[in-house]
Amino acid sequence: ITVSYTENDITKTTTFTVVVESPTLESISVTTQPTTTTYTEGDTLDLTGLVVTATYDNESSSDVTSNCVFSPTAGSTLSTVGENVISVAYAESATAMVTSFSVTVNASE
Repeated sequence: ITVSYTENDITKTTTFTVVVESPTLESISVTTQPTTTTYTEGDTLDLTGLVVTATYDNESSSDVTSNCVFSPTAGSTLSTVGENVISVAYAESATAMVTSFSVTVNASE
């Protein structure tokens, strides 16, 4: 960047370099649980309402839900009765993070 300043017909100019660095991913977290967290055996996993937030070293944050990978995936049949852990993975640049949340699956009648 070059900056010039003129006063009384005298111009002063200087040039300097500005480096803009991207913030570094520090963590991810489930900030809003999905609308449905209790299922009946045989139901399919519905992630509607889920919000996953990335937090960065500059204290900023961003909703990254649409860029996450879930295991099991949305639409998967839930066949294990009890607590089911849903893994959430997110990668950005050379940094990958994993978190999880749980849903409950009740036996079908």
